[in-house]
Amino acid sequence: MDAKKLNTILEDHSAWISGGDDEGRRAHLVGQDLSGVDLRGADLRNADMRGVSLANANLAGADMRNANLANGVLLNANLQSTLLCQADLSDSDMRGANLTDCDFSGAEIWRCNIKGCTIAPDALHAMLACKKP
Repeated sequence: MDAKKLNTILEDHSAWISGGDDEGRRAHLVGQDLSGVDLRGADLRNADMRGVSLANANLAGADMRNANLANGVLLNANLQSTLLCQADLSDSDMRGANLTDCDFSGAEIWRCNIKGCTIAPDALHAMLACKKP
């Protein structure tokens, strides 16, 4: 996807978030290849991003609460300080991603591959909803 089209989608999405159904349009990025894109600090709340490729993308500080990233590819993505509360990450591939200071509260992580990710042990335990002994 070219940068101009992506910027238009993000602007429409921002208007949709601000104004509800009467303004803009929800970001629909299903199956798009956004590998290597710089979306630092982007507001992608509630975006439909099923099957998106964000390999090597920079999403540091992005707001992706309630986003649907099921079956997404986030290989080696930078997700440092990203809000992923209530996001659907089921069946996503996040191998090698930087998950430092991410908030996964209530996120769906069923069969999410996080092998080789950078994440603090306490954050990993919270993400996986581990019970303390």
